[in-house]
Amino acid sequence: MYKYSDFNNKLSQGSGIGELMQDLGSGLEHARRMNLEISMLGGGNPAHIEDMEKIFRDRWKFLSDKETIINRTLGDYSSPQGFLEFREKLAHYLSRHLSYPLKASNIAITQGSQSAFFMLLNSFAGAFSKENTFKKILLPLVPEYIGYADQGIQDGIFTSLAPIVRSTAEHRFVYEINFPSLENCLENESIGAICLSRPTNPSGNLVPKDDMNRLLNIATKHKIPLIVDNAYGYPFPNITFLESKLDWKPGMIQVLSLSKLGLPGLRTGIVVAEEEITSRIAEMSSILNLAPGNVGCLFIEDWLENDQISEYSNNIIKPYYLQKSQFALELLDHHLQSNIEYSIHESHGALFLWLFFPNHRYTSRQMYEKLKARGVFVISGENFFPGLSTDFSHKKQCIRLTYSRNTEEVIRGIKILAEELSL
Repeated sequence: MYKYSDFNNKLSQGSGIGELMQDLGSGLEHARRMNLEISMLGGGNPAHIEDMEKIFRDRWKFLSDKETIINRTLGDYSSPQGFLEFREKLAHYLSRHLSYPLKASNIAITQGSQSAFFMLLNSFAGAFSKENTFKKILLPLVPEYIGYADQGIQDGIFTSLAPIVRSTAEHRFVYEINFPSLENCLENESIGAICLSRPTNPSGNLVPKDDMNRLLNIATKHKIPLIVDNAYGYPFPNITFLESKLDWKPGMIQVLSLSKLGLPGLRTGIVVAEEEITSRIAEMSSILNLAPGNVGCLFIEDWLENDQISEYSNNIIKPYYLQKSQFALELLDHHLQSNIEYSIHESHGALFLWLFFPNHRYTSRQMYEKLKARGVFVISGENFFPGLSTDFSHKKQCIRLTYSRNTEEVIRGIKILAEELSL
């Protein structure tokens, strides 16, 4: 048996995101082998939207006939920051949509946004030997993305704040940032950056623009960056059901992705930040990956100049997910209302519904195991609260459910969920 470093042990000994991806892969493989019915309501894989897949196929065919482009894309490394020509086109597009004159130097391309966050979170948290301090990432509102939790090279890089829970209607609620707690945390802890997803994975919460500006002002006051995970947000793929435009400003790092357009296999992340940050991302990328992949950049390049990428997002992707969200909510209300105490976070965007079951005899982990035994995969809520030191009932009484799967899977999964909760 080999001996492994602390680094290896930390990243290979089990994690929420690892369990999620393992279930996603092994569950599907097992179902295919055994010809079983299964409801994969746990993963974050985007839906296979027929209209978008036709666009992807047409784009692939078009590019495959362009010998010079294909040879350059497949046969040459880009710079560690990504092809300059692509970043220039992307900068023009983002300048129009983010209301700030961005340049190519404000953009760094990465091997997916997960890779970008590994670099960003470890850049602003951990040991700062020159200052003789240990800084943390502040998550101003949890639950938050499961994929952040185990990103730190060092342990204990997160501190997070329980939200204000506001009832909005029967069986509905919304999370809000507790700003007094946030200010107190910044005054009393050593914080290197503030980070949140918008819309939030897992709850589908869209933090209002006024609150985002307030966060940026607070971060600027404390001379730390505000990192915004835009994987589902504006300007693309814009899976948001409320007004979601968020301008870029100095002091803000926005991270975008091609995955939720329907292109997760291209593994393309985009960091939009001040030049001192993007240049450091490029340096780290050169060590970790030599250079980012080129195919994702090539794939969307022509969609930037004429805003086609926004048209696809607003006219195909957003309406598709809105309908799927509304259908799943109606189905849940139909099956759960009669005898189960429950509440669902308002669905403002992303691919998920966040369900709260107060006073139920099962914990979220027990619900997960019972549903898994019946071929229904969800995600247990406790994985979404990294760095939370206070008691918060939602941590053990919530599950995340993906509504982006096909209709039959969603119907079957929700029926079985209701059955198990009624037992």
